[in-house]
Amino acid sequence: MAACERAEGSNPRALISASISAAVEQQTAATSEIARNISSTAGQASQVSTLMATVSSRVRDAREASESVSHGSRNLDEALGMLGRLLSRSVRTSSDIAERRHFRRRSLLVDADATIGGSSEKVRVFDIAENGALVASQSAWPSKSRISVVIAQENVGFEGSIVGCSKGLYHIKFDKPLAGDVADRLGQKYLAHLIELTKSDHRAFVAKIVDAVSGKEKLALGSLSTHHTCRLGHWYDSVADDVLMEMPSFKALARPHAEVHGTGAAVLSALQAGNPALARERLAELEQLSGKVVACLDTMGTDMAADYQRRRLEQKSVA
Repeated sequence: MAACERAEGSNPRALISASISAAVEQQTAATSEIARNISSTAGQASQVSTLMATVSSRVRDAREASESVSHGSRNLDEALGMLGRLLSRSVRTSSDIAERRHFRRRSLLVDADATIGGSSEKVRVFDIAENGALVASQSAWPSKSRISVVIAQENVGFEGSIVGCSKGLYHIKFDKPLAGDVADRLGQKYLAHLIELTKSDHRAFVAKIVDAVSGKEKLALGSLSTHHTCRLGHWYDSVADDVLMEMPSFKALARPHAEVHGTGAAVLSALQAGNPALARERLAELEQLSGKVVACLDTMGTDMAADYQRRRLEQKSVA
């Protein structure tokens, strides 16, 4: 300080230089403090970002786990529902007393219009015989209700009563019998139609998985249909056509169809786990299984067409 006072009294230039130096030192100190504050703030921001990323990751994992649990619960519920239908079918076909229809049930899938209690709605006919039919509906209909069903595109209709129901499937007993040749014609035509529909559904299912692997579409595991909830599965679980059920092509369809849906879910699980290599590997398996399903459907269609042809020839020979 004394040196500075001497400089101030003896040399103006020295005074200016000393002032500039002091100012520079102060500025340097201030800049260092600002830098330390920025560094500290940046470090805290980095910590916050890391924590947020961790939270987001855990939320995502929790959501995926929830979807997986939901998917598994739904599969269990569907499996139990299917078991009930299979047991019911086994009991029904085990004796003439339990069986409501004593004619062959032609398995098919055709849209129709139903009228019951003054209300009308769209339904699907799952099988048909000379004295009854199995109809799927979203409504809850009481047993013994009167019902009228029309397959408009075929100009075929029937009236009757609901004599049983299970999981939205209603068994109808006709008031008047349906001609056998009409039941055969409907069975052959709309089983072939069903096969084409389910092949299209199946290809669309596989295509969605392919798009998910390529990044074109984001699919949640819980959004996938199962081999019981898809159109083919819903129909397959309800089949009561004895001829069709005994065909090797029908029996052979069950396993690859279930594996297609299971493998599709495995592909999405691998993607969600951040393992694209495994997802591509499982996708290759899915595409091979897809070919088996389509081949089984084609063979089943050919086998049933041949059976209907044989039946027509037998009827002509008897006539």
